[in-house]
Amino acid sequence: MSSSDNPFRQFRAEQIGSDLWKLFVPGPFKNLLTPRPLVIEGGRGSGKTMFFLYNSWRDRLLSLKGEGKADVEALGELLKPSESIGIYYKVDGAFVASMQGKGRSDWQGIFSTYLGISLIKDLLIFLEKTVRVGLVEHNDLSLVLSQLRMLLRENTEVNNIASAFHICDYVLDGIEIIVNEPESEPTFRPTIVGRVVHKFVEKLRSIEAFRGSIFRIYIDEYETLLEYQQRLINTLIKHSNYFLIYNIGMRPKGMLTPKTISETEIIQWPHDYNLFMPELALNPEGESTRSIYYNLLRDICKRRFEQLYLSLGLNFEDDIEYYLGRYQIDDEIQRIVNKKHTPPFIDKLKETIRVLESDPKKADEYIEELGKNVPPLNARLHLCLLLRTPHYRPSLEYLKGEYTSWLKGESDVYQDWLHNMKMGLVFLLAKEYQQTKAYYGFDVFAMLSSGVIRYFLELCEQSFDFAMLNDFTWRNPRPITPDEQTKAARYVSRYKVKDIEGYEPFGKALRIFVQNIGEIFGEFHRNPNITLGEPELNHFYTKTFEIDDSTRKVLNSAIMWIVLQERAPTKEKETELSVNFVDYHLNHIYCPYFEISYRQKRKLFIAPDELGALLSGDERNAKRAAKDLVNRRIATITTSMKQLNFFGEEFGEE
Repeated sequence: MSSSDNPFRQFRAEQIGSDLWKLFVPGPFKNLLTPRPLVIEGGRGSGKTMFFLYNSWRDRLLSLKGEGKADVEALGELLKPSESIGIYYKVDGAFVASMQGKGRSDWQGIFSTYLGISLIKDLLIFLEKTVRVGLVEHNDLSLVLSQLRMLLRENTEVNNIASAFHICDYVLDGIEIIVNEPESEPTFRPTIVGRVVHKFVEKLRSIEAFRGSIFRIYIDEYETLLEYQQRLINTLIKHSNYFLIYNIGMRPKGMLTPKTISETEIIQWPHDYNLFMPELALNPEGESTRSIYYNLLRDICKRRFEQLYLSLGLNFEDDIEYYLGRYQIDDEIQRIVNKKHTPPFIDKLKETIRVLESDPKKADEYIEELGKNVPPLNARLHLCLLLRTPHYRPSLEYLKGEYTSWLKGESDVYQDWLHNMKMGLVFLLAKEYQQTKAYYGFDVFAMLSSGVIRYFLELCEQSFDFAMLNDFTWRNPRPITPDEQTKAARYVSRYKVKDIEGYEPFGKALRIFVQNIGEIFGEFHRNPNITLGEPELNHFYTKTFEIDDSTRKVLNSAIMWIVLQERAPTKEKETELSVNFVDYHLNHIYCPYFEISYRQKRKLFIAPDELGALLSGDERNAKRAAKDLVNRRIATITTSMKQLNFFGEEFGEE
């Protein structure tokens, strides 16, 4: 590994290969494996595949050998009840999707056989290793291997692992023939779901070495299965036992049905399985989850640094916060306002004061005391307050008095104004000073990642890449500058927005939706007439039960692809979703692209018909709905507004 290597280059579990166990950090995943089935419901990059692969027998074997154990000792450990023999299976979505229709009625048996053989093939590789190191005698496996004869129409001997592999390949070839030539008769006996695996494992546990062994099946990308296939897997979850446990990983909204193959049974959490939702457990803004997520990110980065330093022969002890630092709002404000000597909004503040104060002399005094002789941040706050409707607008005299008291450390009212609106003011100042909003710091990157570990790693990867374009090397490390981090955040955000188009089956509709909802929130962050009565709008809610079916399908797809994330309403308990109300958050990874806030602050109500238009996939209708929504809301929170035109001339009055 050269000194220019980026330890964050590999952020997909599938890319890491044999080193995966070296980079895995359990964190909140640590105690998920119990005698009950586990369902991990999380978006891409949330850690579910990493967790499943780490607990598969291959990676557990590598991990145990990495602790210094010999092959025989490491394999022996996996046979103990304290460990487990994990079989990982990633659904081949394109292949299993072809197992339907075509004039056949026996697809359930064909899929059940395909799944069983796919799992047993991996288990045979494990058995081969146990025989090779002498943990098991080959003769002891004869009754186990003979279980595969139930798949065959002819009486064929299965007397060794090699012949067992041959049968598995024979059956899989037969399944592929049926998929490609559906009129073909199967050369094997289609089985009941789970039967071949259960019989195989049951016989295996009759051997002394396996008597206490636990077998865990990890089925990844469950959401790509057809509905009847999910019902078959649900049946396996429902009927898991203490030694053969089925677990699944899926994206949010990935379970098409809770039904099993029995018309009278369903699977339900918490009765039939444990449920883990990484994005909720790792919510960077939850009071009870923030520190868990921060610590997990630190540990993941530390593990990667350790591997890099080891390869370079270095002994650095830096953690990720050394490189990213923390966001400092006052530093950003200073950077913005230093670009111009005269605040660009000062004329508007003068005009507003003169409208509110008819006495020219008093107006000039207020202009001096509230505009010219105060820092730009405070002057911009004063303008926001004075643009409010009369009911919420402080008088000039009251505002002057509170500001004067605040300067002496005596005004709680003014302090509350500043506290609630300070970040909102940064977006206004950046817009009016024609500066780019900065996104930097460990805490900001954690919030931009929205609880998705991979997004944080991608932000780090690009930050180090931009730093390496300058003078950064691992032998001469330094903190990554705010500008380098901001470039990285905007780069990642931009390609994440671009990726949306490919999110099947509603990629186009989702891309149009994100573009419009992002511009809606952006307008509420940067409109010069905004009053900041409700600053940092970046999520929404609706009357969920009034959404029509077509809109709901696209909305669910947005959640499945974590374009949107469901959260409990802002002022309700963060540990559970409300039964009646859900807030929909635009994934914060998109925030730098639209230059909006990554914090969970204020929300916008979007009526079901408006949401339907935004999610319709019709670009013209979506833009019109977005424009109408913005104009109507802006008109309700400002004293006077001209018709906004930020969506373009083509959507004028008809």
